[in-house]
This record gives sequence, structure tokens and C-alpha cells, in this order.
Amino acid sequence: LADSAELAFTSRMTLIKAAQKTLDIQYYAIFADDTTERLFDALREAAGRGVRIRILLDDFNTSGKNAQVLKLAFEKNIAMRLFNPLPGGRSSMFVRILSNLRDVDRMQRRMHNKIFAADNAVAIVGGRNLGETYFGQSEGTNFVDIDLLASGRIVRDLSGSFDQYWNNPLAYPVQSLMTEAEIRALKPAPPAATTNAQSSVAVEAASALRASAGVANPTTTE
Repeated sequence: LADSAELAFTSRMTLIKAAQKTLDIQYYAIFADDTTERLFDALREAAGRGVRIRILLDDFNTSGKNAQVLKLAFEKNIAMRLFNPLPGGRSSMFVRILSNLRDVDRMQRRMHNKIFAADNAVAIVGGRNLGETYFGQSEGTNFVDIDLLASGRIVRDLSGSFDQYWNNPLAYPVQSLMTEAEIRALKPAPPAATTNAQSSVAVEAASALRASAGVANPTTTE
């Protein structure tokens, strides 16, 4: 068990540095911050020595600053796909929810799986997404989660699950959705005071999401 934030981070770094052939990475959310940038640097180094890297990411949180994570798709030996991409812009999460309120069923169909597998032999699974709040580095709120380090046959089963999602018709290569220039051009929305109207829409959106929580979808919990 990796029951501390520090061990959770160093375990993933160790897998990246030890990988010889493949890295399969599947997450609901990967946030763009200093912590994940250290992981990205290690991934680039692994790709540079010939490791084939596949990253499967749910589309929902790829807006604003976090859209910059998608630049990894344009690195050599790194392939990235987005699960169930939503129509509309990526300027902010608020805009994404607002523009998709008419299709809540689709918006709610998310991929919450979390797998970090190296060479089809060793894997980390658990409750953590990738970001400073999951590795104890946020100045504000930090999540408390537990990871499991697995090896042997179970990793082959996890890799099989990864392949099922990777090959799902809802998994789109990033390059089919955006160019690298379009990703770089995205700027995080500046902070602004929330108006009463915005608050009402946000509450309505949250209520709609909760109401549709029963939508069938083969995922784990976040």
C-alpha cells in the first residue's frame, strides 16, 4: 500500500524511470501544475529512450489551464486519447458545463479509472488522480487517498482493461480534436467575481448532474 502522498508520487516516478518498454496511464483528471510537470519531464525522458507511452484521459477536466496537459500528445513516443470529448470550447469548466446542459447524459458519462502500469508487469491503482492536491503539495485543500502497488497476473488484467478503453469508439486521439497551436493558444480564464446568475446556473448544472448519476457507465468511483 502507498498510504502517503509522498510515497504515491515517488512510486510513480520510480515506475517511469524503471520502465523499459511501455507505460500505460489512465486517469479521470490530470491537472497542470508544478507536481505533474515533474512527472511530465520524466515521461519525456522515458519517451526519449524509446519507451512507448499511452495516456488515456477523461475529457471533462481538460479546460482552462489544464488543457495544457494535452501538449504531451505531440511528443515523440507519447500517444494520448480523450474519453468522451465534449463539444464546445475549453476556456473554462463553467463554460463547458453551461454549453452541454442540453445533453447531460453524455456529459455524465465519464471514465473514472485510474491505472499507472509499467511494462505490463507493475502497476499502481487507487483513488488518486494526478495533481498537487493528490500529492500533498497544495497550499489549500489536499485529498487523502490510498494507492495499491500491484505486480504479476493482475497487471495483465489491468492492461486488458486499459486496452478496452483505449480502443473504445469514445476514445479520440488528441490530434483529431485540436492542433498543438490551438492548445498553446488557450489561456486560463482570469478570476472574476461570480454573479448571482452564474451561481444559479452552476447550481442548476450540479443538480442536473446529480439527477443523472444513474446513467449506465462501466467506471469506478472517483
